[in-house]
Amino acid sequence: MRQRLDLAAAQMELAGVVRALGLTKSYRYIGALEFGADTEREADRTNLTGPTLRLELPLFNQGQARVAKSEAELRRAERKVEALAIGIRADVRALHDKLASLREAVRFYETEALPNRRAITASTLLQYNGMLTGNYEMFQTRAEQIEAEHKAIATLRDYWTTRAELERAVGGNLRARKDSAAGQ
Repeated sequence: MRQRLDLAAAQMELAGVVRALGLTKSYRYIGALEFGADTEREADRTNLTGPTLRLELPLFNQGQARVAKSEAELRRAERKVEALAIGIRADVRALHDKLASLREAVRFYETEALPNRRAITASTLLQYNGMLTGNYEMFQTRAEQIEAEHKAIATLRDYWTTRAELERAVGGNLRARKDSAAGQ
């Protein structure tokens, strides 16, 4: 979860909303406050220049709407972070399970299916050389071996594709995460 940049961005957004809510609550009683300078022309045609101050007293409007809006924005940001974290965990869990099953399938093809197909093809070739089987049986056995090899290659491709998807979902290299966890 620490490697995901989108989650870190959502958490930074949440921190900004928390700070904004704190400022809104702190300054909610301060209404419109204006400073300035003003010039008036008197009846004897002289100009009188002086400072101006306008202060709004919060008798009826004490900033409840601004605070409520900020609190709603905080709840939205919190739900966004929670939903993003839940989605990330679900994606990682599903991809991890898929990767584990594909790893077992690759291991099955490498240790059992392909060696058995090669042994069957070699045995059929011996029988063919001894004229105990015909061309059709030899070609059929070889086609089954090639099909098994194609399935093994497709499974290996799916394994590496899923591993890349898992690395993307984790937000970094899987190996780097294991090394940093061992160092802590």
